[in-house]
Amino acid sequence: LLVWLNQSILVPFRRLYKGVEHMANGDYNFRLETGTHCELSHLARTFNDLAECIQSDRLDKQRQVEEGSRQLILSERMAGLGMLATGVAHEINNPLMGIANATAELQYIINDSVLSRLSEEDRDDFIEALRVVQTQTRNCQAITQKLLSFAHTKKGEDRNCYDLTAIVQEVVSLVKMLKRFPDREVCVAQTTPF
Repeated sequence: LLVWLNQSILVPFRRLYKGVEHMANGDYNFRLETGTHCELSHLARTFNDLAECIQSDRLDKQRQVEEGSRQLILSERMAGLGMLATGVAHEINNPLMGIANATAELQYIINDSVLSRLSEEDRDDFIEALRVVQTQTRNCQAITQKLLSFAHTKKGEDRNCYDLTAIVQEVVSLVKMLKRFPDREVCVAQTTPF
């Protein structure tokens, strides 16, 4: 009777107690086996289900904490990028203003009497080059303004869409001015938007 009592009741209770100790120490991988088919076995299954539930919940919480940490790091990087964009935009704006002012001064200095001394081709090249410098200076200033507005855009605001064909055409017009490559031709195929 004592052997049966020991095997049927005391040993399963000790196992159950050992499982509770494991869980109390944070070991949620431990699973109970009572070796019986009585109420203690049902209690062991319930204990195992509880341990599984706690372990799953802890893993979910750990994943949420890791994801939150990644999001926080990404937010900090984006904030740093915004500060960098703001600083770069302000630093670039100063030389751009100098270029714009110098171009306006050139336009004032090089009047029709000076241009009339140049050949027609040189005059056209000079006027085109001056126009491109002015246009591209304005484009650069617009880009720095976009950088500034990007850096200051609040969460949830829409970003701007850009016409890539127009941007490519601007670049092509700049490349066409380079006299180093007279034997090359750049073409931009027009496609309809989808």
